[in-house]
Amino acid sequence: MKKSIFMFLLFVVIVSTAFSAVTLQYWFWDPNFRDKEQEMINKFEKLHPDIKVKLTALDPGSYWTKLAAMAAAKSMPDVMAMHPNSVEDLADQGALMDLTDFVNRDFSKDDYFWSVMESSFNIKGKYYGVPFAWVGSVIYYNKDLFDKYNVPYPRPDWTWNEFLEAAKRLTIDEDGDGKIDIWGYAFFSRYAVFDGWILQNDGDYLDRENMRWDPDDNAKETIRFLYDLVHVHKVSPHPKDYDLDKKKIKLIFSQGKAAMISEGTWNIKFMREDIPANFNWDINYFPRGHIGKKM
Repeated sequence: MKKSIFMFLLFVVIVSTAFSAVTLQYWFWDPNFRDKEQEMINKFEKLHPDIKVKLTALDPGSYWTKLAAMAAAKSMPDVMAMHPNSVEDLADQGALMDLTDFVNRDFSKDDYFWSVMESSFNIKGKYYGVPFAWVGSVIYYNKDLFDKYNVPYPRPDWTWNEFLEAAKRLTIDEDGDGKIDIWGYAFFSRYAVFDGWILQNDGDYLDRENMRWDPDDNAKETIRFLYDLVHVHKVSPHPKDYDLDKKKIKLIFSQGKAAMISEGTWNIKFMREDIPANFNWDINYFPRGHIGKKM
């Protein structure tokens, strides 16, 4: 009798466990997208009623610090948003699950952005992540300034020469005191800036065969072009003069002190709501370099 009762209780425990919902901890780095993330979670939970997802959306400034601490403590979230730059470090710490079998089983190279998988999430022949969003860098431009000084708006297939001509016409000393009040373009050293320029000139930072830092001639030409915007053409301020960083570059644009800047598309919501400008603005592709492929 006691054995029968024990077996029954064991059965109840097994059945209860089998039918109880699994709760996954999902961390994401941007509270601005909390609502969109939750919409996707709701749809997922509807398709998989036995799985619940608890979303934690942290500010980018604290996200990576906390994630690193959790990795060191061997207590990571079940699912997390990951920057490609951090994948290798976390994989080396044993903090990420090897997804290779799932990737090989469920993904088709013909139906997916396989180059992204290979370049960002393939570490020593094993996959540790799956891209879920595609973002890039763009040129933000002040349409009112373009209109005021009769400068044509950027076209999707514009070139370096057209960009430079626009930047020259929009670099203006409004009060005639010998100091520039509006810069045609402003930038600082940041991947979100340089990547777009270099890619549009068909350049690369890396020697891909040996996976080491070795900018090719097209990348060097691009860097020289950006250098000349400051030192030769004088259509862009020296970043140190304004102590430019990823926040200040957006501020001088919102204040109308720069007709164009380059930043990531992930800042569109920030530009609309957090530092709204009192002028019309839009975005456009980076201009094509001398070697860049026509879009």
